[in-house]
Amino acid sequence: MQVVYSPLYTPLTEEQIDLYLKRLEMERPEKLDKEYLDKLVLNHQTHVVFENVDIKAYHRPISLNIADLFDKIVVRGRGGYCFEMNGLFVKLLQGLGYEAYSCPCRGNRGGTHNPGAVMHRGNIVVLDGQKLFCDVGYGGPMPPGAIAFIEGERQVVDGETFWFEQQSEYWWLLKRMTKGTSESGFLGYDPETIDLVREVDVILVSPARWEAADYVPRSDSLSKDPNSGFALRYMVTVRTPDGSKSMNNDTFTVIKNGVRTRTPITEEDIPRILKEEFNITPEQ
Repeated sequence: MQVVYSPLYTPLTEEQIDLYLKRLEMERPEKLDKEYLDKLVLNHQTHVVFENVDIKAYHRPISLNIADLFDKIVVRGRGGYCFEMNGLFVKLLQGLGYEAYSCPCRGNRGGTHNPGAVMHRGNIVVLDGQKLFCDVGYGGPMPPGAIAFIEGERQVVDGETFWFEQQSEYWWLLKRMTKGTSESGFLGYDPETIDLVREVDVILVSPARWEAADYVPRSDSLSKDPNSGFALRYMVTVRTPDGSKSMNNDTFTVIKNGVRTRTPITEEDIPRILKEEFNITPEQ
């Protein structure tokens, strides 16, 4: 391993693991099973915000060094995007004793014929000989738990249905059931489309094992390019016990018990919403 990449691989200390679990309101597991893993993923999604505020508002550089990620997400109580959150989460999984590694993913919200580049970092846990996809770093409808790589088997996690369809030797398409029109954000529907139930593509996932260093240039391209989507608009989302809430440049959206409510906002509203709804301030 090159010295320049060493900080990407630093394991969490026992004290750091305890602080991380406290941030998630979790205790140490009595058993490293899927039940605990599902709870860990769900609590991460409800306690740590998917957000790009450092890039959009503060123009701060994004570091994937483990010490910097721990300081940002655990000590300062912030969130991040996939390269940050799944990058730290995999170290928590490993520190707890799970066999875990990061994997590459391709955006596929528009269909299977023109998938996007590898611009997402997911995680895989190998448990009882089975590979499970676990993702806490995607600002959209990711499973609130672990999903097994089993062709076509519909799996219900926290009341939501997901499954994989194998596309090739190397890629699996994650799908879900949803109500209403297919839009960005967590599960939810518009009242006028309540009866529309449909299958929706989520993301393409490869079970391949990628090194932490593989994600640095991809993260840099999103965080440093002034024309990237992360630099041009806010992407702030967190799962809640009964839905989710999210914010972009001109809309604050709440999904509660499946119903989506949108509120138009102005640029002047953004600092208040970040503080009141997502606990993010410039001082963090």
